[in-house]
Amino acid sequence: MPWRYLLLTFCWLWLPTSQAQEPALPLYYIDKAPYYFTHAQQPSGFLLARAMLILQTAGISSQPRERPAPRILHELNRDGAPFCSVGWLKTAEREAIAWFSSPIHQDAPMWLLVRQQDAGEMVNFKSLHSLLQAPYRVGVVSGFSYGAELDRLLEQARLEVDRQAKNVEIAIERLLARRVDAVLADRVETTYLLNKQGLSSDKLLAVRFADIPPGSLRYLMCSANLPVSTQRAIDAAIAQLTAQHLFSVSAQPDAAPVH
Repeated sequence: MPWRYLLLTFCWLWLPTSQAQEPALPLYYIDKAPYYFTHAQQPSGFLLARAMLILQTAGISSQPRERPAPRILHELNRDGAPFCSVGWLKTAEREAIAWFSSPIHQDAPMWLLVRQQDAGEMVNFKSLHSLLQAPYRVGVVSGFSYGAELDRLLEQARLEVDRQAKNVEIAIERLLARRVDAVLADRVETTYLLNKQGLSSDKLLAVRFADIPPGSLRYLMCSANLPVSTQRAIDAAIAQLTAQHLFSVSAQPDAAPVH
């Protein structure tokens, strides 16, 4: 069944005067619809809305701002004002320079997008590992982690993984232009983009393999100088909201057609 998404724009909730006098915490987000993006010049997306709810519940005023991923990572290495960014995967390199909240979301398992006309030869593989050992070029988005297990599989690929695309939309364009043979991609993001672009099912096929691990957990990633009291308030808010069933961290069942 097609996925439907509500593009969220935010009505700013005024906090009590004592809190409103506190500087708003910058909440950086990248352009990754439908998780977080800018729509009609307003911050939008279901995971950005969740992050803002968490901060509001923690008594923290926030100010969403779109930033490229490299700039956000660069800011972590500066001794500037504290900030948070929404939706990051946890890696050892990032943990060394940032504080991570409790998890706020779990992705659905990744899938592999292939051209429909080439699908016959792709679906004969028993695993992603075996496909990566064949002479096929797999495309990914430059600079992004796909989780420890998938990152390791990609490093072991027979051919060098194509990392020319700056986002999933460009990766799909490269696939359709036959510059790569497959694209490893986020199911929710690509479903949204394919529906938005109106691509018919005779263009692409999504393939799932048993060795593609469960979806990665996503977190609020904050600068290391975020006060400990603020860190505790954020984690307490996440625990409160999940206990109240206002959101769930567990991934939704994969309802997409798979091999």
